[in-house]
Amino acid sequence: MHVVWSLQAYDEARKRLQKDAEDRQLVVPELRKQSRRDYLRKRHTEKLQDLEMEIDDELYYFGGE
Repeated sequence: MHVVWSLQAYDEARKRLQKDAEDRQLVVPELRKQSRRDYLRKRHTEKLQDLEMEIDDELYYFGGE
């Protein structure tokens, strides 16, 4: 009976590991997409701020010309 219990436990563990691997294959690409969107949103905001500061500098230094 102990051997049967071990085989059942082993089989259940194997199934869980296989299911986890399949779930990861589905979830990871979506997480990457979301992470990329978040990064691009943040980068866009930072780039706009940099350009605004650059324009302010141009106006400050060369605005009277």
